[in-house]
Amino acid sequence: MVKAYAPANCYVHICKLFKSVVTLKSELMRFSVHNSEIWVMHFFYFRGMNMGSENNQHTCCFIGHRKINDTPQIREYINELLTKLMQDGITNFIFGDHSEFNSLCYEIVTELQKEYPHIKRIHFRKDYEEANDYTMEILLKGFEDSICPKGVSNAGIASYAERNQAMIRESDICIFYYDENYLPKRRKMSKRSISDYQPKSGTAVAYEYAVSKNKKIVNVFNMI
Repeated sequence: MVKAYAPANCYVHICKLFKSVVTLKSELMRFSVHNSEIWVMHFFYFRGMNMGSENNQHTCCFIGHRKINDTPQIREYINELLTKLMQDGITNFIFGDHSEFNSLCYEIVTELQKEYPHIKRIHFRKDYEEANDYTMEILLKGFEDSICPKGVSNAGIASYAERNQAMIRESDICIFYYDENYLPKRRKMSKRSISDYQPKSGTAVAYEYAVSKNKKIVNVFNMI
């Protein structure tokens, strides 16, 4: 067993290497290196490192592409990860909307809530900043809290990005489903323009923001 040291005074246990590339993909671990900080995406990592108790961390958010490859392996991995986080003290789970990844994580957290009834599902919405009691009653269906971050409802087409950034700022750990090779459809510069451009995906923008804020990041796409 070899130890690799990261600047954040944490160390990562690295499993014995396997010769087979297939075995390496399925059995070993993947690395995601951001700002010289190493996070290992593997079951054994989450069993071996306490991610929730350091510095009284207690909040996690989910951000991912609208369409995902929903497989039994991804579900098993997320279930294992979230169970470990709950055991380590993560109690607040922040959700956005309009993505298959968000729906998948919500489904798993809701099921785990039966075993960990103290956890809270929190919806970060992008409208109804001044919701009345009747509206809040509707917004709270399926959640323990619903929040519209300040300024998001007036952000127009940037409301999704602003909402995602608010989710990230409030979180200690950010769980992504981010494919760095995914590109949205090209867009015209304007309705009358004959030229177009390649936009970034909303998930890519959020991922880069989380990196800039030195958040702990788990990208479950790497487990496919």
